[in-house]
Amino acid sequence: MKKTILITGASCGIGKATAKHFYQKGWNVMATMRKPENEKDLKDDAQLKIFALDVENTETIKDAIQKESPILEK
Repeated sequence: MKKTILITGASCGIGKATAKHFYQKGWNVMATMRKPENEKDLKDDAQLKIFALDVENTETIKDAIQKESPILEK
């Protein structure tokens, strides 16, 4: 079973670097950010999923878990 990591703040800085690092190592990466529509560097594929999540907003956390939880089962 492939390892999966969830990264918050993946739109820049340490979060983006961490997402790239684990992607290159072959992990499944769940890259979260407040505005994924603005992301130009990271691209969705079978191994990398980008989605909206604002850690200060419980509704976005609940939505992300419900929508993206099937990724964790792979």
